[in-house]
Amino acid sequence: MRFFIVICICLGLASCDNSNSNSNSNSNSNSSGQSSATDDDASSCSSHWEKCKDNADLVNNWSGITDAQVSCKMEAEKRAQYGTPTWPWLPFGSFYPGTDYVPAGKVILIEQEAQFQNGFSAMVHSEVWCLFDLRTKEVTNVAIAAKDSDEATVAELQARQWIPPNQPSEANDASSDGSGSQQSPSASQQPSAEPQPSTQPAPAVPPLGAEQPSTDSASADNDTMASRFGNTLVSQSPTAEWHLWYRADGTFTGREVRSNSNISGTWTRNGDTICLSFQPPLNSSPNPSCKPLTAHQVGDTWNSDGATLSLVQGIQ
Repeated sequence: MRFFIVICICLGLASCDNSNSNSNSNSNSNSSGQSSATDDDASSCSSHWEKCKDNADLVNNWSGITDAQVSCKMEAEKRAQYGTPTWPWLPFGSFYPGTDYVPAGKVILIEQEAQFQNGFSAMVHSEVWCLFDLRTKEVTNVAIAAKDSDEATVAELQARQWIPPNQPSEANDASSDGSGSQQSPSASQQPSAEPQPSTQPAPAVPPLGAEQPSTDSASADNDTMASRFGNTLVSQSPTAEWHLWYRADGTFTGREVRSNSNISGTWTRNGDTICLSFQPPLNSSPNPSCKPLTAHQVGDTWNSDGATLSLVQGIQ
């Protein structure tokens, strides 16, 4: 009997020792695993926006982007003049590609499918740009405009200047691709066929009709575009005043007087059609943007696409 008790006691102690050993081993293993997870988390874009490699990585992977999108939506609603806007299921899913968001500590989010009510109680398809400060976690600027309008062009150009780009990059809309990640905008989503300023350039764009340059040389006196070279095409609308300058070498530049924004690019002519290619491309304008071309002389004034155009002598 004594022998049996001793064996039981010994077996019991051995069991305890093994249990304690396993417990300590598991504890150390868990501790090591947690430490490793913490280290990985600390160096990931998901928890630290400073670690994100570019704009897409930030918008698609940073855990705080949802708060930024919600903040943008709330701020835009505060600025609505009439009624309550309506939004798509996941608002502000677009952004500008590039690498400038992280260094600037700011992110520009874009919503192209919002609906804002106007003074006549009609819902207008609108675009919204939102600047969110990653450090203060606050919205610092919002721009709202009717989609594909002159106002939208102005708003986009101003929004693109909120964060000076680190390197030239094409602004594309980022929208959901169905997989949950967000992408940058495509050229097919870009606005109207009128010349619109670029971030190097400016707002609401002047109509192309009869005012844009052609690829033909200006040497011939009767050339449709000869009168534009060396002179200034002024386009005035309720929202913008553009001064455009065309050169015989197939390039053009322009400036929106009110916002001091600039555009540049190349032009080509195909018969009675003139096309402008913006460099860099604009989200708010097709690229190239083409329209009918008509002949005018210095001193002429005419209307096109809701704007009043004048051909003024010299560089104004």
